[in-house]
Amino acid sequence: MKGAKFFSAVICGVFLLGVGLAYAKPAQKVFKINLASTLPLGHHLERACYEFAKVVKEKTEGRVLVTVYPAGQLYKDKDLPEVIPTGACDMGMCNSDVWTGRDAALGLLTGNSFLFDGWEHCWRWSNNQEVRAALDATFKRFNCKFLGLMDYGTSTVIAKKKFLTVDDWKGTKLRAAGEIFAKGVMALGARPTVISSAE
Repeated sequence: MKGAKFFSAVICGVFLLGVGLAYAKPAQKVFKINLASTLPLGHHLERACYEFAKVVKEKTEGRVLVTVYPAGQLYKDKDLPEVIPTGACDMGMCNSDVWTGRDAALGLLTGNSFLFDGWEHCWRWSNNQEVRAALDATFKRFNCKFLGLMDYGTSTVIAKKKFLTVDDWKGTKLRAAGEIFAKGVMALGARPTVISSAE
């Protein structure tokens, strides 16, 4: 008899546990996203990536978690046009100039001084609905989505000599961030070398 009571208690306990599980709130799936950043540690856009990850976690109540890989730890900027479309990397903060190999038009949204006559011109261009629609259509062909433009800031030439005239540029080896930037450097008479931001 004692054995029968014990067995009934076990069955009752299992049933109650089962009922409890049946009415428990189902666990929500957590989506994990890797974000490749190619800028140096401490750069304002690298810090913006961490802020982005924080906001995404808050807004989704922890259902979407973004892990930031800074300073080219995951991929170099020139690799992102290859790995993001395949899904090898979920997301990247990209220099749009490095996408020109896939579609030359994608380099037009670089915001460098060779294309725009000032910040107002740059933002007017980048916020234009027709430009955004063209970007969306182009990136869609590569299985990607353009989320937005981030302000890199101004660029400065750091060199051992002064550049006072156009002639001073001639023959100078100069780092370029991408293909369109390299074309601008060549137009000045300098010899561009495309080097990743992480380097």
